[in-house]
Amino acid sequence: MKRRHAVASCLLLIILVSAACGNRTPPTGEIFERYLAASIAHDFETLEAMTADDIVWRLGPWTLIGADEALSPHYADLVNHTTLVIRDVEVRGDTVECTIIERNDATRAHGPDSLVHYVRYVFGAGQVRIKEPWAPSPSIAELNRRAEPFRSWVRESHPEAIAVILDSSGTPRWTRDAVEKVHEMREAWISAGKPGTRAP
Repeated sequence: MKRRHAVASCLLLIILVSAACGNRTPPTGEIFERYLAASIAHDFETLEAMTADDIVWRLGPWTLIGADEALSPHYADLVNHTTLVIRDVEVRGDTVECTIIERNDATRAHGPDSLVHYVRYVFGAGQVRIKEPWAPSPSIAELNRRAEPFRSWVRESHPEAIAVILDSSGTPRWTRDAVEKVHEMREAWISAGKPGTRAP
């Protein structure tokens, strides 16, 4: 009788442990891999589900606050045919640090050949809550410098586009309309022969 009771208790313990494991939050590395796969595939349904409403994303000189703004760069990745290579991933608790090499229409149009981001992700409840650099990215500053002829051309040739791209303080609007307008203007600038760009 005691043996049957012990076996039953053992089975109950296994069932309880299994149920707890079934409801557990996945490890941070697993969550990061799912988020990364969604980023590469431009899977907006998954990205929206995995982006916290109060996310803070420090992207170069800009700070994006809230899910609406934080999803805009992902839309830019889609429009600009972005490819990502991820290296040197380190997982510590709820934090992931990695190096991201990015190539897209902007780097092809302006240079440099690629952007190198050193990114820290902080996760909570299966969502990204913070994205920020763990080291400066000189390539972002280099892209901004090289893109100045393009920005000057837009201001001079298409001033009506500025209100779509920038707010009244000159800060980029992190919206889909702004992303599409920048892409449209860049294509027009390229078709015009990249005015303002110095000959090599």
